[in-house]
Amino acid sequence: TLHRVTYFRTGDGTDLNDGTDSPTVSDSWAKSMGDRESHYVFLYDDDGHYSKIKIVNYGGGTPGEPAWIEVEWIYNKVRNNVSF
Repeated sequence: TLHRVTYFRTGDGTDLNDGTDSPTVSDSWAKSMGDRESHYVFLYDDDGHYSKIKIVNYGGGTPGEPAWIEVEWIYNKVRNNVSF
């Protein structure tokens, strides 16, 4: 079985294009994020890539159990590059 982990760290802003770079992944990063997070979140995946993601819409369900979410996402194609 292939086991993959993505790490998450909530940022301070709400504009994905604000030019804020990701902090370097560390042991303090979480393995999940809230489904109603209003700030963008930095991600680090098992392939060594950083992303910046923001929930822009959601609906259905109840807090903690949404029926759906829509996100905007920036994926950095350069491995281990924190620049956004």
